[in-house]
Amino acid sequence: KKMRVKTLCILIIGFLTFSMRAERTDVSNKVLNTGDWEVGFTFTFNPIVGGESNEGFAIYGYNGNSSSVRIPAGFDVETCYRINHSGPYYVETNFWYASLGSGIFSGNKNIKSVDFGSHTIISSRCFINCSSLTKISCDSSFTEIGESAFENCTSLISVEILTLSKLGNFAFKGCTGLHNCSIGGDAQIPPGIFEGCSSLEKLNLLGNMSFSSWTIPGNFRDDFRPPFTGCSKLSEVVLGKGFTKIPGVTFENLHSLTNVSVTEYLERIESKAFNGCSSLHHFVSAVRFIGSSAFNGCSSLESAIIGAADIGELAFRGCYSLKSVNIRGPGNCVIRNKAFANLSLLSSLEGANYIVNI
Repeated sequence: KKMRVKTLCILIIGFLTFSMRAERTDVSNKVLNTGDWEVGFTFTFNPIVGGESNEGFAIYGYNGNSSSVRIPAGFDVETCYRINHSGPYYVETNFWYASLGSGIFSGNKNIKSVDFGSHTIISSRCFINCSSLTKISCDSSFTEIGESAFENCTSLISVEILTLSKLGNFAFKGCTGLHNCSIGGDAQIPPGIFEGCSSLEKLNLLGNMSFSSWTIPGNFRDDFRPPFTGCSKLSEVVLGKGFTKIPGVTFENLHSLTNVSVTEYLERIESKAFNGCSSLHHFVSAVRFIGSSAFNGCSSLESAIIGAADIGELAFRGCYSLKSVNIRGPGNCVIRNKAFANLSLLSSLEGANYIVNI
């Protein structure tokens, strides 16, 4: 009987303790105002371990008016709580590092420069429609840029981030003031990332970056956007060693594109990858596969040095300035139907051990 009473007392005390602590500290999913910043955190009392369980803490909004902003690494959680609530406060770790929630600065017209401090992840839609933003910086290194993070940041002029492991779709879409961009790391370049960057002239994609894989639907102009759609001034592109493949329509109809630099690691250029690039003059690559219509309509292309083993149908159709092609690959090269058809200036096709259906 005494044991039953003792057990009951322990349960009652535990319940009261849990109720009291939960009432004071369970502010799950609420947004707290710290002045310039809105932060939210989730933590609950765990009766099994007898302590607080931290489930997350993030910045969700910015209420300031400054044109230059430095994002804090975290916050004094007790201070955050006391601003918004009254009564005792219990938590084992008072300073909590904060992640960045989606759309923190969305539509802010005042911000011109942002220092991310120690933050390495730029959340999705973080700066969407921030039309005055011109500069971003970081104490450490960015690893991730979320979907539409800088979409329609029309005053952003230059970007250099060389440590990326992840890039979201449309990250720089509509950045009409962007002139130069250098990004690197091992992230994949997704569709639509630079769509509408009408002032972009020079682009460096370095390190182990690569293009994500995509399948071109029959009506892709409605359902799909290549990475550089609308980049009407893009003239120079450098692709690092991670690019072993250029997917179909990647650079299609970029009429200002004059120079593309690739490495010896490039193996495949797929269908219509450079279709309509009417200003491209020369192309040098050890690429082994060139897809159908890959260089179709490259009317200024004068020479090509390639290592191809397979050149697709109509690969160089419409290359009316093409004078020489040097195929330097080992072994045989299969040249498919009308790959070089009706090119009146083509005077030399060298190096191929095996040629079919020119």
